[in-house]
Amino acid sequence: MLRMFRELKGSYRYIVLIFALLFGQAFCDLALPSYTSDIINVGVQQGGIPDSVPDQIRESSMDQLFLFMDSDQQQEVKEYYALKDGVYTHKKLKEEERDSLNTIFGKSMLAVSSLQQPDTQNALAEKMQLPNGADVPEAIAQLPDEARRQIMEQMTEKLDGMPESIVTQGAIRYLKNEYQEMGEDLDKIQMQYVLWSGIKMLLLAALIMIASVCVTFFSSRIAAKLGHDLRNKVYRKVLSFSSQEMDNFSTASLITRSTNDIQQVQMVLTLFFRMVLYAPILGIGGVIHALETSKSMAWVILLAVVLVLGVVAVLFAITLPRFKKLQDLIDRLNLVTREILQGLPVIRAFSREKQEEQRFDKANKDFISTNLF
Repeated sequence: MLRMFRELKGSYRYIVLIFALLFGQAFCDLALPSYTSDIINVGVQQGGIPDSVPDQIRESSMDQLFLFMDSDQQQEVKEYYALKDGVYTHKKLKEEERDSLNTIFGKSMLAVSSLQQPDTQNALAEKMQLPNGADVPEAIAQLPDEARRQIMEQMTEKLDGMPESIVTQGAIRYLKNEYQEMGEDLDKIQMQYVLWSGIKMLLLAALIMIASVCVTFFSSRIAAKLGHDLRNKVYRKVLSFSSQEMDNFSTASLITRSTNDIQQVQMVLTLFFRMVLYAPILGIGGVIHALETSKSMAWVILLAVVLVLGVVAVLFAITLPRFKKLQDLIDRLNLVTREILQGLPVIRAFSREKQEEQRFDKANKDFISTNLF
């Protein structure tokens, strides 16, 4: 194998390009399932609203959310949102900034939603000794900082124990109501998200196809060049043999080495770039992606990797000797064929057709049975 790679000195640029294409293909392959799940989870179930971060929100609604944020959180929100004509609109956010805002908004929106429930309003109104019909959020806003903080802490303590999925779903319901109050078309938001996700999936599929075609093209080109160089070297080497060296090889064997064996080397090299290199890249990327999604699955992934490697090792141990035997059988088949064709007049003269057919049939069956295995 190392000798084969030494022959690739002039193809290093293509090899680097193949590596880059394989990494790009693996990235696209691993990203596709995420978009598929997003279409269901976000596009269908959440109406195209990805998280708790509002694209735009009314000033009055934001003031209510501020009641459930501390001063640092309020400052962070104001840093990323601009107020214009009574509406807050967020600036372009990075992924880590959006994740931070998602946590802040999620709990605040769920708290405001619970505050709008009649039971919660009545309990707070009774606790604060408010008259019937009083605006509870407005009354809370008018309280001293210390009293307001105590009420907010009591409500947020209940939210801290809730699973993240429940907080997100509650925030999504809040945002849907907010967008409706602002006159937004929720069906249009949902359709735009689904269509845009579908377009992204099509683009990823196209990139995967282009990368796969390019890898096949470049690997075939490298393998064809290697085959060309090897055939030339084998031919020159055979021409330089002495009579004694020629006696050590049959003509059929030399033909097999110059044609079939070199063709097998070409096929191995092509498959190496297309599959053998791609499998570990995709496997390692998949493990990393899975661990980022759920670290609790680490032991399952480790067990699966060990089992797969064990199966591969067993298959290699069983099949590699057969591959070596296969080359000998091809050599034997060529030898029998050459002897029969060269000695055809003698075979006919002594009526040996049936025996030679059986000899060829045995060599052929041995080869095909090993090949099928």
